[in-house]
Amino acid sequence: MNEPGFAHLPAGLLILVAALVAERLRALVVARRNARWAAARGGVEYGQGHTR
Repeated sequence: MNEPGFAHLPAGLLILVAALVAERLRALVVARRNARWAAARGGVEYGQGHTR
């Protein structure tokens, strides 16, 4: 029977996936900070709801 979880995956793959998740989270933080910076200086967001 297969064990549940990620125990059967190679460590390198888990490290890669963790690095990708960390990079994506960092990109979201930077994007949010940049959006606040632009809005504080009069920036306007167009197409805001087109993906929801």
